[in-house]
Amino acid sequence: MTVTERWVQTRESPRIRVRCVIHEGPPEPAHTVVMVPGWLSSAEEKQTVAVELARHARVIVLEARGHGGSDRPRVPGAYSIEAFARELGVVIEAFGLRAGAYSVFAFCLATGWTRALFNDGFEPRPVGLVLATPAGRYRGAALLNATARAVPDPLLAGVQRIATRAWIALVPGERATIEQTDRRVREQDGWVQRRIAATCSARMPFIPTPNLPQLWLVNEGDPFVEAPPMTDAVELWTIRSSHLWIDGREREVADRVAEFLTRQGASIESTPAAVGQTP
Repeated sequence: MTVTERWVQTRESPRIRVRCVIHEGPPEPAHTVVMVPGWLSSAEEKQTVAVELARHARVIVLEARGHGGSDRPRVPGAYSIEAFARELGVVIEAFGLRAGAYSVFAFCLATGWTRALFNDGFEPRPVGLVLATPAGRYRGAALLNATARAVPDPLLAGVQRIATRAWIALVPGERATIEQTDRRVREQDGWVQRRIAATCSARMPFIPTPNLPQLWLVNEGDPFVEAPPMTDAVELWTIRSSHLWIDGREREVADRVAEFLTRQGASIESTPAAVGQTP
């Protein structure tokens, strides 16, 4: 499997460069999955899921502004749900994706701006949406907002590293190791990440469900989120997990997603393709 990266520029002023990592998957794939990691995440953090999903389709992992290698602007409105939604739309257009030939697989807060994009009637329409832990809201958004400017980033990172070590010690089997999580915390801009959480989390409960086939992957007992109310417009798959992905579940998740998309009419590769090591 070939893994490449591409940079896409948004249309706003100043323009923002966002990083996309492409897992080519099967030869001449007929379907593309745009994967959008959530808050505090990156293409590398979701690469094991992307590699498994690339057995069925081409996978484009979008690192939204403020995440991973993408730009981290500090201008008013840069981290609104509308700004994230427009950014996702620009990436879909930049790759020339056609109606019914792609889908979107979004995680945590990214499920909010994914729903917002398609609620606004964005074209071309995907064959369906896969939303992992589509939180009603993140707990503690008001506190995040109040401390966004008050707490120095090094202090916040130190507290988060201590909490991460305690979390992994209490929840054996988490794929995100202490070293990986520590690296991610050091690389992130704390002010940006708190602004994203405070701005987007408060708006999440008010984003309606678009008229598209949807598969919701809801983690039982997730301590960080309040689950949204269920509707008849979605298909629910409840998995026993924590907020982070656990070793050994990635193939199960990828196959379940592929099966859902096939039922929606997507041309998904049914024979597993050879998957090489990602760089």
